[in-house]
Amino acid sequence: MCKFLKTLSLLTVATLLSSTAFAADIKVTSYDVQKLPLETVEFKGGKKIALDVGIGSGAVHFKNDPENVFYTITDRGANIKCSDAEEILGQDADAMCAGDEKSKIFPTPDFAPLIIKWELDGSQAKVLEQIALTGLSGKPMSGLTNGLTITNTEKSYSNLGELIDYTANGLDTEGLVKLTNGNFWISEEYGGSIALLAPNGKVLERHVPKGMAKDLAGADYKVVESLPAIIAKRKLNRGIESLTISADESTLYFAMQSPLSNPNADAYKTSRNVRIFAFNIADQKVVGEYLYLLDKPETFVKDFAKKKRKQNDIKISEMIVLADEKMLVLERISSTTKYYLIDLAAATKIDAKFDDIATTPSLELTDPTTLSPMTKELVFNSDDLKGLPSKTEGIAMLNDHELLLVNDNDFGIDGKAVSMVKLTFPTKVIDYRSK
Repeated sequence: MCKFLKTLSLLTVATLLSSTAFAADIKVTSYDVQKLPLETVEFKGGKKIALDVGIGSGAVHFKNDPENVFYTITDRGANIKCSDAEEILGQDADAMCAGDEKSKIFPTPDFAPLIIKWELDGSQAKVLEQIALTGLSGKPMSGLTNGLTITNTEKSYSNLGELIDYTANGLDTEGLVKLTNGNFWISEEYGGSIALLAPNGKVLERHVPKGMAKDLAGADYKVVESLPAIIAKRKLNRGIESLTISADESTLYFAMQSPLSNPNADAYKTSRNVRIFAFNIADQKVVGEYLYLLDKPETFVKDFAKKKRKQNDIKISEMIVLADEKMLVLERISSTTKYYLIDLAAATKIDAKFDDIATTPSLELTDPTTLSPMTKELVFNSDDLKGLPSKTEGIAMLNDHELLLVNDNDFGIDGKAVSMVKLTFPTKVIDYRSK
């Protein structure tokens, strides 16, 4: 069995007050997931791909719902890296993207991100409701890219290789929570930003880094510059993927998916320092910022066995509040996923100077031994269990003993299926520790 990993001597492991067990004690139950066919798309050159909705970019169980009911969210929609066009479509980037290998192909450019309500019924995971995101006007939102100047962006191309205009109404949705009044909060990667949604999926407000509002002129929602400007230093496609909320619904918590490109991309590539934020909903401002230290790539055993991995392959894809400010954090590459317990109440806040872009060295380039990263305790490692999906991005806490995991299948671009499993623990999840 895998022993849990010490990243630095200052990150001591407090296990004396918690249960210990073997991961084999966790029961894994797989479900037959109702498929949501999208369409079969024909690309330039004649290649056809049958797409289905990628339902698993985030997940949440609402506390007042039955234990077998939960929600998931899609991301921006099916997309293909222009650099992968020849391998997947038989057409190179010159044919599909005007030679721009750094941009994306969107086979279904009219797709609007979806929130999906599910029910576990026997061995089946059944769709109860689909909620498409719209703007204030009622028109569908988009998953296409924003024309950002405060940070970098990428161009969008169609299935026929045609350039598609930027849109302020594009969201790369990832995490979600539901409130008692029926509203949702979601996180997204383009900004990175967070957004408030009505129960019917209407985007009411998008909270973005300071200085970004001008780039979103004409958006079909209210733009609020309530997040620190430093968030705009996110690496492209590594924005805010995780989102959770306090039990009293006063505070949102979210993590950057990766270290910021601060002051440059080299920092993102080599740093292990990831920022976690606490956002007060009523005051519309960040009230806490914390340092989370990523593990080293060689400790993600199944991924590293396939090929040598880099530090920037590691990301945070999900967080859920278990109790008070104790949270479960999903840290992964693809095949290996680690689930860590953190406690923000016991963590030291980051010095405010690190939100200033002029600070040298930046937080990302500062030696973590000179800082105070939070303690994290390994709850379990996916390598120690059979039947878990790769690229898990959604966790829903059904009750204090059970978690629902769902993967992101990238809309079936490469033929991967959606996978959904329930984990039943012999103790409360918050008390469980693998050994």
